[in-house]
Amino acid sequence: RTFDIRLADHAPLRAAASAGPVCPCFVWPARRGTWSLGGAAQAWLREALRSLAGGLREHYSSRLVLRAPSGGGDASDEYLAAAAAASSKVAVPRGADCAAAEAEAVTTAAELLRLADESSARAVYWHRSYEPEGQRVEAVVREALRGRGIACV
Repeated sequence: RTFDIRLADHAPLRAAASAGPVCPCFVWPARRGTWSLGGAAQAWLREALRSLAGGLREHYSSRLVLRAPSGGGDASDEYLAAAAAASSKVAVPRGADCAAAEAEAVTTAAELLRLADESSARAVYWHRSYEPEGQRVEAVVREALRGRGIACV
């Protein structure tokens, strides 16, 4: 979530790979409130993701899965419902842009729940965020995944 997309020293990726096959993914932030990406940063990130995808193929024989969550989605969507329920259980970190972080938290958690089901994942690994909005997203993702019995590392 913190956009640390290097291969050489990516501790969560190494830990996941040591546990078995990996399904690396990147969930494009629908918006990041105070930390929203501008045009130049988005262009840089797209190119960095292309490079990451090549490195993952070469070093891990894995394909990078990219997800771009939609804004509201269908209220009957089981993943959005589970993510919203998880969100209601999580305290908001100090300094978080509440409305913006909430939208991203729920849609990101829903996408990761969906991908975990599709890939039969038993654990999800990621870098920690130090930004209040990112911490909100991570807390909701953690609550949603743990609610489905998926370990968060």
